[in-house]
Amino acid sequence: MPDGSPSPEATRLRELSPQQWKSGLAAWLGWLFDGLELHLYTLVATPLVVQLLPAASAADPAVKEKSAWIQAAFLVGWALGGALFGRLGDVLGRSRALAGVVPALLVFYIRRHVPEPATWQRAEESVHHRNPGARELFRGRIVSTTVRTTLVCALGLSAWWLFMFWHPQYFRQLLAAEGVPTGEMTRLVSSAFFLVNLLAIAGNFGDRRGNLPPGADTIQHPEF
Repeated sequence: MPDGSPSPEATRLRELSPQQWKSGLAAWLGWLFDGLELHLYTLVATPLVVQLLPAASAADPAVKEKSAWIQAAFLVGWALGGALFGRLGDVLGRSRALAGVVPALLVFYIRRHVPEPATWQRAEESVHHRNPGARELFRGRIVSTTVRTTLVCALGLSAWWLFMFWHPQYFRQLLAAEGVPTGEMTRLVSSAFFLVNLLAIAGNFGDRRGNLPPGADTIQHPEF
């Protein structure tokens, strides 16, 4: 396929072009490393804050409050950083904007193997005026789309991170009430955490079987 030509729309995995596979892998790795540390923090939030507050116990309300503030600060910084560095990507190009991202091996892979998308290249070649600024998103007919998209993304991400942060803490509280030893508690909480992430692929089965059967399975087996 010549450079700059659009890739045909793929409806199956085997129809993906090498460039699409590379772009998908780069995006997946970027998302993996982006959320890895925050997901790991949800596992150790309570023990970590207890160590930072020596006089407190895991059941102390101050521990829950401080750990929640840490989580909230991370999410705010994540959103602001995404907006800032996303704008750098618009100005400099996606590959060059990622030159300062850690881990470096991922950046080297992107710079060497993932070209700028053909759609992006054609758009740059066809535009001869200044690049639009962020304020353009809040002008004219596009304002309603901007607001609705922002609300959907904000609600979706907030719900996800609320669940991912509080379910390990709630599970840990239930285990503590049952007198489960600390080591066993950590193992069970970690297992539940990874089980939740593995079951996230159920959305793929929903696309294949319809959303009703997986939803019914969830209701019938709430222990999962």
